[in-house]
Amino acid sequence: MSETLTTISELHYGSTGTRVEVRIIHIWTPQYCTYETWYLGFDKYGDAIQILGQRKDQGYLQFVFQVSKCYAICKYGCGEPDSFQNWIDNIIYMAVGMASSITLLLDTGIIPWN
Repeated sequence: MSETLTTISELHYGSTGTRVEVRIIHIWTPQYCTYETWYLGFDKYGDAIQILGQRKDQGYLQFVFQVSKCYAICKYGCGEPDSFQNWIDNIIYMAVGMASSITLLLDTGIIPWN
């Protein structure tokens, strides 16, 4: 039995956290929200999403995620960003942490760089 693969365009507020495969292309910590670290990820269709790691999960994700690497992510939540959090044209973000399942994928070139 294979795990369901969800694309970024299929995500919505309250999504169940099924498998999403992304390439991390940028990492930033907002100047006035140092308890948050944000990641910009793309899927194989070129759709982008912001990924949030905050508070107790922040250090874990800073250790796990590396720019240009591809990951399969499961067990996450989807929230709606406020005007200060929304950096791209997407109405949701992924909240990821230590309870999430994050697996490094081999880079086969299927997921674009930008």
